[in-house]
Amino acid sequence: MDMDKILSDMRQHISNLQDKLHVANSAVSKGQIVNEKITLMKEYQDKIASLNSCWRARNRTQLVHNLQQESRQIIALEEENRQLRFALKEMEDGLHLIMNDYRKMFSGFMRGEELAEVANAQHKKVFLAGVSYEQYFEIARAAEKFMAISENKVAEDDQVITQLKLENQTLRALFHGFSLPSTKQPQISTSKMQQNCLNNCDPSSNGDNLKAVKKATEMN
Repeated sequence: MDMDKILSDMRQHISNLQDKLHVANSAVSKGQIVNEKITLMKEYQDKIASLNSCWRARNRTQLVHNLQQESRQIIALEEENRQLRFALKEMEDGLHLIMNDYRKMFSGFMRGEELAEVANAQHKKVFLAGVSYEQYFEIARAAEKFMAISENKVAEDDQVITQLKLENQTLRALFHGFSLPSTKQPQISTSKMQQNCLNNCDPSSNGDNLKAVKKATEMN
């Protein structure tokens, strides 16, 4: 009985040991797997650290270069923006001046046209205020009469001038005839010369021509 119990206890103990051995083996295998994973993780972390250190140095240099380039671009854009604003302000000021000049000129033209219209209207009012249609017709008739008188006067003056020219020609002919020698110039009768002079002279010439003819006759 004691031996059987001991054997059964031993079997139980062996089975328990086997179970524990399996558990230990599985634990060892799991520990190995965990150790392998830890080793891989360490290697990965080392590689990542080395890469990060290398990348940090290169990335920092590149980042500084990029920042400097972007800073220069920003400064250039700010300067260009400032110049554009200044040019836009100058353009706006010029446009304001041009528009002010245009407004002044246009208002001056409008005032000039209005003043001309007012002056014309006032002139018409002043001219038409004290003049009636009967006075217009009287002025027109007086002007027409004055023109007719002027034309008659001009015609009379032309006639007098023509007559004076004829008298002058006659006197020149008489004087030329008396001044030539008797052998070369045919004798002209005194009565005939007097008749020609009387026919050609104007009766209203105050007798000057008749006196000249009589004097020439006496000298002959």
